[in-house]
Amino acid sequence: MLAKISSAGAAVFAAATVIAGALYPGYSHQREAVSQLAATGSPGAPVMIVGFLALAAGTVAAGLALRRLLPAGAAGRTAGALMVVAGALLVVAGLARPACSDWIGACTAAERAGTLPLRHVVHNLVSPLVFVLLIAAVLTLARGLARNGARRLAWPSLAVGLVSCVTLAALVTGAVPAAPGLLQRLFLLVLFGWIVAVAPLAARARAAGMPDPGAALQTPVEVP
Repeated sequence: MLAKISSAGAAVFAAATVIAGALYPGYSHQREAVSQLAATGSPGAPVMIVGFLALAAGTVAAGLALRRLLPAGAAGRTAGALMVVAGALLVVAGLARPACSDWIGACTAAERAGTLPLRHVVHNLVSPLVFVLLIAAVLTLARGLARNGARRLAWPSLAVGLVSCVTLAALVTGAVPAAPGLLQRLFLLVLFGWIVAVAPLAARARAAGMPDPGAALQTPVEVP
């Protein structure tokens, strides 16, 4: 059930992005951030806010599912806890609506001048924290998966964490000025896509022979 909630939350978020974008004349998926769809001037803001809340619920559900599926060792439980915290903070980021697009010159100038409302500042502080927590969760999850007998999923989780880390750095530094919106969507697809997919994959691995929690605790799987 938790895995289904996680998948549904991600699906609602993706649909909200498309619908809110269609309701916002002049919005560019290529150049603007997803959060701009929930900004104060966005006609599709109510739709996008629902999308953010759905993604938050899905992230929390994924974290709870992983804590249940990966009981051996602390890594799996820690990764799940990080996802739960990130999901809770995602609610804050979704409700703290930005006032303008961070990747537009006028907005950047207003930020430097300190003339933007508090909710915009809160959004910009909380959103990166959410991503950092999720990347840390995915990297920690690699050890948790291996520790619980799902070694074949450990390396993909590590790869997702490293790719997400590099992509987030590129977004923060503005390394792709021509298409930051597309880069952000790729980042979200890779990071949240793995978060949604990993719990069902781990469950299948257990069904195919993953040791039960008691056995896993007694006979640890060697971590590469």
